[in-house]
Amino acid sequence: MKERDRLRVVLASLTAVLLVCCDAGKEPYKEAVGLDEKGQLREAAEKYDGVCRRNPKSELCPTATSRAGALRLKLALQAVDGGKFADAEKTLKVVAETGDGDAKTKAEAQLASKDLIQGLVYERAVGKTDKRAALKDIEAVAASGTPIAAKAAEWLTKERPPLLLADATAVCVPPTSTCPVASDQLLKLHPGTPEAAKATEYVSAFRAAEEVRIYPLLVQAEKLIEQCKGIWREDRNLQNCHLNALAADPDNPLMAVAACGGSFAGEATRKRRDKLDAAWKQIMTDVADPTRVSALEGRLKKSCDDGEYEKEVPAKPDQAAKSAKSTDRSVGPGLPPADEGFVDTRGGWGWCDKCWLNIKAKKWGFAKAECDEGLKMNPSSPQPRASLLYNEGLIEKGTGNVDEARRLFTESLALREHPEVRAALNSLPGK
Repeated sequence: MKERDRLRVVLASLTAVLLVCCDAGKEPYKEAVGLDEKGQLREAAEKYDGVCRRNPKSELCPTATSRAGALRLKLALQAVDGGKFADAEKTLKVVAETGDGDAKTKAEAQLASKDLIQGLVYERAVGKTDKRAALKDIEAVAASGTPIAAKAAEWLTKERPPLLLADATAVCVPPTSTCPVASDQLLKLHPGTPEAAKATEYVSAFRAAEEVRIYPLLVQAEKLIEQCKGIWREDRNLQNCHLNALAADPDNPLMAVAACGGSFAGEATRKRRDKLDAAWKQIMTDVADPTRVSALEGRLKKSCDDGEYEKEVPAKPDQAAKSAKSTDRSVGPGLPPADEGFVDTRGGWGWCDKCWLNIKAKKWGFAKAECDEGLKMNPSSPQPRASLLYNEGLIEKGTGNVDEARRLFTESLALREHPEVRAALNSLPGK
């Protein structure tokens, strides 16, 4: 025991001798002093409480109350140092309710302190069995600048990478448009980890798949840019012809129209441009890449407004990347957990319905696995086989495999004609 603490205990003992004769609080006070001297602070505080209970009018009561409060403040500090913030809070609340002026003021200040509040948030968060549910709270504690922030940062270093990788996997297998964003968070927060390496693979696979998906769209866009120059040229030639005809015979504009064809209002040109614009809008929506769209829009404007056009041949994606992308999509995540134990008693329609729901959610891997299960049942023709083939075609279209989508749509139509399937086939680029 430190010399100062020993002196404090001795003084407390002398106080007991001087102030107590037949006081009923004498015995618990004496016991409290002994426990205090041995370092048994919690037990000592409880004995000090007993002084006032035994004799509320005891001259030892104010001293005992003060000593109990001081010991509990010390216990609370020890609890905080040991990371037991809930214990510290409980102890401080007792002091705030029962302590004397000085101890009560200190307890209330500590209860309101940022250090204790953040410590409580951390302690409760790490006690949760669901680490994902704890993540936001621990991130806030790590950024708090309090003493417990270092512990929170350690937790994040260990536990957050697997959580972020799970988030990335959910949108990257099979690849979706949000894959780069989800992966980028992991790469920024935890570079150099095994999880970050996996996220890098996801991004690479996404980009390769995206190049395959976007290539036929870029080819279509290039054709439209070239067509718009042709529309501009025809319109300019028509205008020049009208001007020349009018210059030769200013009083006969109808002859100018008849000589040049078309009309002064340019309805035919406008209709062609409207049709081109509608097709362009759909292609840009499908491209869904702001950087590419901006560049293409700029080239289209120059071609349509000024007749300026320089042909650019879109780079054909690596066939190996296309093959790898197709394999990844085929394997995908397999059947979703919700399908465990499912038995299709409807000859393939059950799997077809499940597949359709995941197609609408753009969960291509799950949809592919479910439609494959339906086709394994050797379903009846024309239905449900035709619908299963149509669904498989939508999956291939959604993942950028245009040739395979065309084959599947064609097989579906061979079993039965359907306007929705026909429209899907006609929407494919190329042949």
